[in-house]
Amino acid sequence: MRLSVVFLAAALLATGGSTARADDGGGVTVGVVRLRAVFSAYKKSEVLRADLELFRDERQKRIDALEDEIVALREEIEASDMLSEDAVSEKKDELSAMLDEHAEFIQRAQDELSDKENEIIAEVGQDIRSAVGSYAKIQNLDIIVDSSAVVAYDESLDITEDIIAQMNAAYKPRGGAAPPAAPAPPAEGAAPSETELEAPPAGGLGE
Repeated sequence: MRLSVVFLAAALLATGGSTARADDGGGVTVGVVRLRAVFSAYKKSEVLRADLELFRDERQKRIDALEDEIVALREEIEASDMLSEDAVSEKKDELSAMLDEHAEFIQRAQDELSDKENEIIAEVGQDIRSAVGSYAKIQNLDIIVDSSAVVAYDESLDITEDIIAQMNAAYKPRGGAAPPAAPAPPAEGAAPSETELEAPPAGGLGE
């Protein structure tokens, strides 16, 4: 599971959180930062993404358990030749309620995941904006731009590794523990996949 950082980059640009390092001849110093790379390599981001993965796994286990119960109940109904009509009707009502619970739980879990993902983007984004702003002041840079916002640039302008090193040096893990491993970041320029829970296949138990 990978988190999308496309909106993070857009938010940083919108709030002036980009940077670079060259004199354009008019006395303006400019630098370039790869925001996606910073987001992925920041230790705090790794910890928060690992926490999100655990949360997702917990919700997925509950969904899987509900689906197992639905399958078992449906099989019971289909093999209910010896049950009365009233008993079968009661079982069908129970199945309907279980299907509703299943659908509601998936929707609620998706909403919770989305909220947590947005919180991670906001929290890490704020850290990145602060780090970039601090770096700009220390290095006397006038402008810092995200690499995705420019068509081409000289690699000597890239300050990404400096920003990552600065942020990771300042980061203090919770409880002093080393951050757990997080999923590998997407390749530069690749579209990130969305965090989502597995839903039952089309034409599934509700039909």
